[in-house]
Amino acid sequence: MIGRSLRLRAPAKINLGLRVLGVLDDGTHSVETIYQAVDLFDDVELALGGDGIRISVHGQEREGVPESAENLAARAAAALLGALGSSAGVGIRLTKRIPVGSGLGGGSSDAAAVLYGLALLVGRGVSPETVTAVAGTLGADVPFFLRGATAFGYHRGSNLLILPPLTDLPGLVVVPDVRVSTFWAYNAWDLRRGAPASNSAGRPLRFNPDLEELARCRNDFETIVFAKFPEIESVQRTLAEGQPVLARLSGTGAACFALYREASHRDAEAERLHDVYRNRTGYGIFRVRLFSGGVEVLA
Repeated sequence: MIGRSLRLRAPAKINLGLRVLGVLDDGTHSVETIYQAVDLFDDVELALGGDGIRISVHGQEREGVPESAENLAARAAAALLGALGSSAGVGIRLTKRIPVGSGLGGGSSDAAAVLYGLALLVGRGVSPETVTAVAGTLGADVPFFLRGATAFGYHRGSNLLILPPLTDLPGLVVVPDVRVSTFWAYNAWDLRRGAPASNSAGRPLRFNPDLEELARCRNDFETIVFAKFPEIESVQRTLAEGQPVLARLSGTGAACFALYREASHRDAEAERLHDVYRNRTGYGIFRVRLFSGGVEVLA
């Protein structure tokens, strides 16, 4: 046991590509995706002690994040302690900077940080295999954040192949004032595709570190999400107008992102976008870089 409290940071992610290949026998979806961590972080503080699992939420992106057992971070703590047969109490403090409901994985990253940090606090008897197994029960992208950097996700997205990290390219993330339900997005995909069976003929995703090749990847949710939320499509088109290496929807949205070869190009585009969205309430514009890590301990 290394102490009774820890502070960690939990990165956001973008999806460089996302394919839905079909529906599995249990009704979940077979997907392939290229996860990439970026340097936009929530802070997660853990303290052992007290009764039960307690959670508080702070920060500029706290609106709509529950301070209850429904929060995925609290569920992560309960799941790991349950797997260990532990009755320990823990306090969780989240400082939210990753927008909620944006396709950037903030809730999943917070959950991964809780698993990682709580395993360190509890100490002996917590194997990496246990932590990874619990992560897979919480959400498709939770296991990714334990490793971070660049990874290929397959099956439900929780099976991972770690890829060579990309260079720390500069990027922009733009989040319009709308939230997209992942549940709705997959249901809409089912309706559009007629819910094809497992091993359907969807074209597999292939990773190539060459940026021009990455630009040819696609996100299957763009057509579906753009049709219902034209403001999200407008953001993606506005990003593409600046001639980045690529501009794409992240996950099921609502965030869109663009990557650039040079920081000066990214910064000029950030200023242009601030002018474009100057009168749009609730829009967020974030300057980021690709991040070669996952959740990590700060103190």
